[in-house]
Amino acid sequence: DEAAPLTPRDPFVLSGLVEGEGESYAVINGAIVAVGDRLGEFTLIDITNGAARLRRADGAETVLRVPR
Repeated sequence: DEAAPLTPRDPFVLSGLVEGEGESYAVINGAIVAVGDRLGEFTLIDITNGAARLRRADGAETVLRVPR
């Protein structure tokens, strides 16, 4: 299941992740967000393996990775 690529109307930038025991967090567009938090029409559904997965209400998913 490949996630849909970002489009110009989905302008999310992942700048960091905090993973470990307990709750994980992502820094997306400068905001610290946790799994379950909403970002516009997307919900952060997972943070694992250095990536953050977002899902839109229609089921479309996008995976963000920290730029290198």
